[in-house]
Amino acid sequence: MTVATLGTPVLALCAAAATKLPALAASPAAESPYVGNEACAACHDDIYERYSHTAMARTSGPASRNLIEGSVRHESSGVVYRISVEGVTDARVMAVGPNRAWPIMKLVGEVSLIVVLALGAAIGVGLYGFLRTVAAPGAAGSGQDSQASLRKLAGLVYGLQAASMLVGVTLFAGVIINYLRREQAAGTWLESHFTWQIRTFWWSLAWCVLGIATAIVLVGVFILIGSGVWFVYRIVRGWIELNEGRPMYA
Repeated sequence: MTVATLGTPVLALCAAAATKLPALAASPAAESPYVGNEACAACHDDIYERYSHTAMARTSGPASRNLIEGSVRHESSGVVYRISVEGVTDARVMAVGPNRAWPIMKLVGEVSLIVVLALGAAIGVGLYGFLRTVAAPGAAGSGQDSQASLRKLAGLVYGLQAASMLVGVTLFAGVIINYLRREQAAGTWLESHFTWQIRTFWWSLAWCVLGIATAIVLVGVFILIGSGVWFVYRIVRGWIELNEGRPMYA
């Protein structure tokens, strides 16, 4: 057979195949069904048997079949992937865990904690130095000078209580001053202010704890709002009475 006679049937086959190519290209790949690993068992039974016992074999196939719910952690990124079933056959793989904002949030929290601790230490040192300048009980000095010092301390405590609405640690600093100098104020009109401030601290703390504990049932929100208004009232009224030179509970 010559080359010319051989080329005729080859060209005929190519032409026939060319007519089918558009149809093949037009058919979507989604119409091809997933045959599964079992399709290989007919010709490769030994390989299929060994492979079916591996962990990788369980990941090949429809997610709704033999799905084992659980989670896996990707160590490099810190992301936790959780496999769960929703409904009957709809299975999803969800990524939960750190997102892009998590490192920033963590850094902000650590910096805020350091700032609060540093501020508390600074306030403590400042109070210690300030209290050393105030006459201690039984120290030499006229009663008028002692009351003037106590009046300054009472004003300072009201200021610390007001500042606690922005920096909570100052509230504790104020009550420390009250307990350290309450004995010195005994018998004077300033004793009532120290008692007023101490009660403001403990009642505010109690209402705050109760409000947080009951916030889940919405009642705590109203308790926190009410305690905040009451707290501001106590500070304002006490400060006014102190500036006027009048005792509390009069």
